[in-house]
Amino acid sequence: MTVSWDKKHMKSTIVACANSSHEILRNMYLLL
Repeated sequence: MTVSWDKKHMKSTIVACANSSHEILRNMYLLL
């Protein structure tokens, strides 16, 4: 149960990091 929660939490964290980095890359691309 704890392991599944950790996997779900880790997946959501990775998705959040990917979304934030995608926003940063898009903003940098728009600034060029």
